[in-house]
Amino acid sequence: MARAQHNPDEAFGSDSFLDIVANMVGILIILVIIAGLRAKGIPQQLLDVAADIANEVRLLSSKSKAIEHDNHKLNHEVVLIQKAQATLDAEQQQLAAARDQLRSELDRRRQELDSQSQTDFDLRRKLAAAEGQLERITFELTEAARLQPRVATKIESYPTPLSQTVSGKEIHFQIKNERVTYVPLDELVDLFKSEVRQRAHQLRQRDEATDTIGPIGGFRMRYTLERVDMPMQVGSGGVVTGSFARLEEFHLVPTTPIMGETSDEAQLPDSQFRKKISSLTPERTTITLWTYPDSFELYRAIRKALYLAGFTVAGRPMPDGQPIGGSPQGTKSAAQ
Repeated sequence: MARAQHNPDEAFGSDSFLDIVANMVGILIILVIIAGLRAKGIPQQLLDVAADIANEVRLLSSKSKAIEHDNHKLNHEVVLIQKAQATLDAEQQQLAAARDQLRSELDRRRQELDSQSQTDFDLRRKLAAAEGQLERITFELTEAARLQPRVATKIESYPTPLSQTVSGKEIHFQIKNERVTYVPLDELVDLFKSEVRQRAHQLRQRDEATDTIGPIGGFRMRYTLERVDMPMQVGSGGVVTGSFARLEEFHLVPTTPIMGETSDEAQLPDSQFRKKISSLTPERTTITLWTYPDSFELYRAIRKALYLAGFTVAGRPMPDGQPIGGSPQGTKSAAQ
């Protein structure tokens, strides 16, 4: 008997089911023929055989229905599994695409950060050198303009006319707004040294860290640490990369805009200025005067008083708006 053509994707068991149905139809036809023959006097033995065949057909029909039910159920489960697999595959592809995109973005930003950090470092170093040169030129021009003779000028001579780099103990004063203020730079540096050990861990995940300490004596110190990576040779001959924290720069931030003592107040015996210099040894101490353009007259008066007291004086001219600060690329004071 020829079988009907079927779709290759049709569930397993369809051909077997069609064979069973065709056989059942053939058997029914045989039964009908036997029934007709029985009426014509067919032997009882043949009729019994026909009855057994009919019972077998009914049993096979029942089993065929059960198999068909199971087959439909399995086909449904297969469809559900295929849909779930398709969903999982789509989600996996989306996650893989998102992961690749994030990885590319991270690599791009890391490269930009490395390039930007190097550029910023070079610019800051050039800026610090240019600012130092500008400060010296500004101070010299201001002094030259003020000392330009218009009338008879009295010239005062001070000891140690040649400048030399400061070494040893150095005390700092700010001369600004026509006021003189003691700058507790050494005290802030000592506090910074104790704080930096606790802040160094911040550089494990980034290249630099900025923080503020103080106040002491009306000033806070704002500093920036940078991480320095360098190769180190180990005992076995291998090379590993070690890191340490280094001060990049610091600035002193006043707690109030107006601070310190005027010229008249500073000359009083019980002034803060007099108390501070009276506690120092002139032969072992250099006093640095951080002077702003609005206070050069007071600077000359303070410098004269310090010379008469036997101190070595270093002048540090400062442009307006520039806080007192320093960095490893800076210069030491030059005293006269």
